[in-house]
Amino acid sequence: MNGRFTRDFLSTITHLIADQCNSESAKYKEAMKVEVPVVSAAWIDEAWRQVTKERSMVMMTLEEVINKFKVPIFAGMVVTASGLKGQSRDEVIRLVPENGGEFTGEMKKATCTHLITDQSESEKVKRAKQWGTVKIVGTMWVRRSIEKKISHLSEEQKRGQSCLSSDRFLGRVRSK
Repeated sequence: MNGRFTRDFLSTITHLIADQCNSESAKYKEAMKVEVPVVSAAWIDEAWRQVTKERSMVMMTLEEVINKFKVPIFAGMVVTASGLKGQSRDEVIRLVPENGGEFTGEMKKATCTHLITDQSESEKVKRAKQWGTVKIVGTMWVRRSIEKKISHLSEEQKRGQSCLSSDRFLGRVRSK
């Protein structure tokens, strides 16, 4: 297949293999910066299948092929919300799973990764701050992550502090 694996992110890297979009990973940050696609290991499996079983020469670097294997922006995230009402809540409930994440009404310390809220105080916000493991983000973060196709957290969010937006509604954000 002529591919080469390296643990380092070199200037010759063409694809980053990952199971989630981890904004704290140096490799992920660099891949986003230089526009290297982040794809799942299934991309390699499919390339191998094409070569060995199908005897096909499908160009695995074509954009339409890569798009089938891109890691969804919210993959690996378990998301809950607090204080969102109506359209804003409905949009979060729809957009998170459409972009690879799991939405749940409950916030469990062992599984929840993100709390979406536009409030500075609620029971969930209080617990997320106490636990220090749940990233507190606003609805604007959801929109920007989808639009920019990158899950970026500020330093405050990484520390479990609230970083909220005055943008109360997601509006008509299109996923994928």
